[in-house]
Amino acid sequence: MKCHPTILGVVLIFGLASSAWCHPSHASRRHRHHVRRPIVSKSMMASLEASSEKSEADEEARYEAVKAEAKADPRIRELKEKSDSAESDEAARAASIAYYHALYQRIRDTDQSLTERANLAEEAVVRRFTR
Repeated sequence: MKCHPTILGVVLIFGLASSAWCHPSHASRRHRHHVRRPIVSKSMMASLEASSEKSEADEEARYEAVKAEAKADPRIRELKEKSDSAESDEAARAASIAYYHALYQRIRDTDQSLTERANLAEEAVVRRFTR
């Protein structure tokens, strides 16, 4: 009798090996999925980490470039001036929130691959103003 195919797939994919997932009639036998082996070699893992770091650095540079471009937009600059020149704390808070909403929307419109990053940054900034 063989292991359940779904469980065997999970075992092989994630490198989880235990006789507990096998049928009791052959749990004592040594099967290839009972032996823990790394799924990815060390050299492959190193190259994946290097490419991940490179892509993160590329994304960071692209994000900063798009953000600088968005801040140069006349509408965004006007909203920033309004938030800086607001007379009351409440007016400054509302103007700042409007500025950041517009800024991050402009970033999302300019480069859609940065949407998740812009959403996280916007949530953090707005949360700071709404405390």
